[in-house]
Amino acid sequence: MSAYDKPPTFLVGDATSQASTTWYASSIVHDSYHSKLYNDYRETHQSVPGSVWTGDEAEMMCLEFQISFLEEIGAPTYEIDYAKSLRGANWWAVPWDW
Repeated sequence: MSAYDKPPTFLVGDATSQASTTWYASSIVHDSYHSKLYNDYRETHQSVPGSVWTGDEAEMMCLEFQISFLEEIGAPTYEIDYAKSLRGANWWAVPWDW
């Protein structure tokens, strides 16, 4: 997520772009929350530390938002269960696929 771009830009990798519509949408929701964290902070500060919108705490906040979205739209159980399995994991520290 390029939260600092105007407008913020969602960057998607091959695996996500080829996933189900529900998973793809939840990925957009997840990364949009990163953008919200960044831009909400930016409204009242000159610069935004990475820890505000990235890193362990931010990732878990975005993941919880994603899980809520998946549940709200009635996504397949396996997608919700997979997202829940990522709680507390360092899943984002993998090589990008794009």
